[in-house]
Amino acid sequence: GQENGCVILDRLASEYVHRADILKAGLLSPVVALLASQTAEVKRAAIRLLHRLLDEFDARATLHGLNALPAIIAMLDADFGELQRTALGCVAKAAKNADNLAALVELGVLEKLIAFVASKENRTSHVQGLTALCA
Repeated sequence: GQENGCVILDRLASEYVHRADILKAGLLSPVVALLASQTAEVKRAAIRLLHRLLDEFDARATLHGLNALPAIIAMLDADFGELQRTALGCVAKAAKNADNLAALVELGVLEKLIAFVASKENRTSHVQGLTALCA
């Protein structure tokens, strides 16, 4: 279902031309909606795909209007390290857009990133955390 769709799109999105096609087809909004899924596998597949799509300027520019940042920030508290690391990557990429950066600051992401990096529990994700913090 939804997980498989995201996985397939993620594989396609490894190439620029397909990322552009995915964005032109308006699939960013449904991917963002899947971040609220109750299923960990769907969330994981959606955040991975979003991470790849955020390589594109158009995706970063559109993200703010989709109100996706709170869901991404919430994943920093996930129990799964992979979700945390991918969410950190999304924060770093999203911050390349001025509107997203302002929204992230307003949502308190700086404090959250500092606390994340300071936590010994998150040792395995420190590189991603510092990258997001420096974005």
